[in-house]
Amino acid sequence: MRPLAANMMQEAPEKRPTMNEVVEAFDRLRASLSTWTLRSRFVHRKDSSILGFFRALRHTYRTAEYILKRKPAIPTPSSARRSSTRPLSLHLSQ
Repeated sequence: MRPLAANMMQEAPEKRPTMNEVVEAFDRLRASLSTWTLRSRFVHRKDSSILGFFRALRHTYRTAEYILKRKPAIPTPSSARRSSTRPLSLHLSQ
């Protein structure tokens, strides 16, 4: 993600990728990761062991719930919305 974010924040606007290029790069990145990696919990370096235990417990419960409900690790828009020609701002407002 860091290279993609850095590429998007270049000072010169003409060097920044288009939204289509960003979406394609994100899709490639997402496809390269396993479902378990996408569902893994981000652990902060300074988490105490007690706090970390409760956060891990909550994360495990929530992950099991999502798996049972068949929710994807990262939701994807339907192909109809993605292929439309409406501006991105209209997609985001829905």
